[in-house]
Amino acid sequence: MSRQQSEPAPLDAVRMLVGLALQPIVATAVAFLLFPLLLLDRTGQTFAGGHPVSVSDSAASVAFAVGIVTVPVVIAGVLPTLLWLLRSGAITLTRALSVGIVFGNLPIVMGSLLAGTYGAIATVRTVAYASTIGVAGATAFWLVLSHNHERQT
Repeated sequence: MSRQQSEPAPLDAVRMLVGLALQPIVATAVAFLLFPLLLLDRTGQTFAGGHPVSVSDSAASVAFAVGIVTVPVVIAGVLPTLLWLLRSGAITLTRALSVGIVFGNLPIVMGSLLAGTYGAIATVRTVAYASTIGVAGATAFWLVLSHNHERQT
């Protein structure tokens, strides 16, 4: 979106809402797919030390929780941030990805402050997990927002 106005055009506003509405779906899908790669060690052990009885059931459970947490993060954090960015200029791919990384990691930071962590390696893997989810969501948002934009300008 390369508008320099304080308010998006109607089509841009619809695209922005569609991009935001996709966030829980994208987050859930990416969280499910990445669960065995980033949240389990080479032996299949979790950060807490246990082995899931079913990796797919555990992945589904974590993905569902990620999708649920995504909704208030998008409403309370991402939407106001994007509106602020829109007022201060275009929503560029770099800005969208930055917002994705920050808000992808926000629940991890809050959870770590409240519950603690499982150590440095677990923290790095969790941040990688959350960052990837945030970047995937930001990329989906950007693709929806920028679809056919080049032909319109």
